[in-house]
Amino acid sequence: MKIPLEDIIPILRKAKVNLPEAFFKDLASKLGLPFLPYSKVKTLYQEEQKSKLITVLPTPS
Repeated sequence: MKIPLEDIIPILRKAKVNLPEAFFKDLASKLGLPFLPYSKVKTLYQEEQKSKLITVLPTPS
């Protein structure tokens, strides 16, 4: 069974798989996307600086 790359995270979330932040960092690297640690994303949202977020992969909360 082939799973499209863009479906990996939604499938893992649906299965309630808890992944470390390092997984998302590695995945972003392999996809050529920037990575922000969850703490940085949370800070940007709290400071209402959402415009600084361009592409964000879901991270564990």
